[in-house]
Amino acid sequence: KGKKMSQERIRTQAHVGILVPQYGYGRTSPSVLAKGKPLPARDMYVEFHPLDNRLPYMLVPRHTVATEFVQDPFKFAPPNESLFLVALSKWEEGFRFPKGRYIGHLGEAGEIGPET
Repeated sequence: KGKKMSQERIRTQAHVGILVPQYGYGRTSPSVLAKGKPLPARDMYVEFHPLDNRLPYMLVPRHTVATEFVQDPFKFAPPNESLFLVALSKWEEGFRFPKGRYIGHLGEAGEIGPET
């Protein structure tokens, strides 16, 4: 009871986490990305990693995220980890990750404002 979140709460609530370029099979390899360079045009989604580990990673359409992130994703990477707000939009049957809806950029991790 304490660890599980209700399905309705997950769907309707916005979640805090970080955005990262997609890595792995059929995705961008870390060697393709370079500091100061934009995400490759073939990448349609970015991964959202919620801070709440009870939630799954989400795929957020690249055209909905902040332009600054698409132009230089490393600007938001550690040690300057930025927090973003994303809501789960839909989770289709047979898909590993749900789709998320980008809401906004909260600020840097570790600062009092975005963390509260």
